[in-house]
Amino acid sequence: METVEDPFTDPGVARSASVLLGRAETMGLLAGFGPITSLDTPLMTAVLGRLGKAGLLRRAVTRGSVRSLPSEAGAMADLLRGANTALEDSPLPLQEWTALRAILGDALLAWLCGISGVSLRRYAAGARPTPDSVAQRLHVLALIVSDLRGAYNEYGIRRWFQRPRAQRGGRAPEDLLGHGWTPNSPQVRQLRELAEALTGSPAT
Repeated sequence: METVEDPFTDPGVARSASVLLGRAETMGLLAGFGPITSLDTPLMTAVLGRLGKAGLLRRAVTRGSVRSLPSEAGAMADLLRGANTALEDSPLPLQEWTALRAILGDALLAWLCGISGVSLRRYAAGARPTPDSVAQRLHVLALIVSDLRGAYNEYGIRRWFQRPRAQRGGRAPEDLLGHGWTPNSPQVRQLRELAEALTGSPAT
């Protein structure tokens, strides 16, 4: 960021905003935004507007809080926590397929989701609805990747999934995500903690 304006100069607000931007981008909600160099109220207004158009934060949009964001750090932190929770709880498969295919590639993404490449292409194109179980796995991967983007480039993110890790007994994350894994399984929670530790991302 080249410039940061109040109330985003507050460390807690800045961290919540950073997590929100990373998640929104990785979930495919910021297409067409271009490089983000300033963290300020106009930017956050535009980002939250995108969330509203995607069917998130409907109460905030109805109350008008997206059009008139709070200037006080505590109130902004509360709003951003709500936005982060909304993203955490809201798989958006059509957008997430596009974003994650660009970062991970079809072969790795299909393996991590436990599906075939043919199925991936059909779901991504909207030719078939993404099953709920697959949409949930895709969403967890989007959240993990959004944390990893704070520390790695796209090549590094792919290697993170493929490289054996001492914390996991020498196994690679892609080996721990077995067929049919669920977001609440212990190994998935551990992988999320590993990724979150890189950026200290829990901001919900």
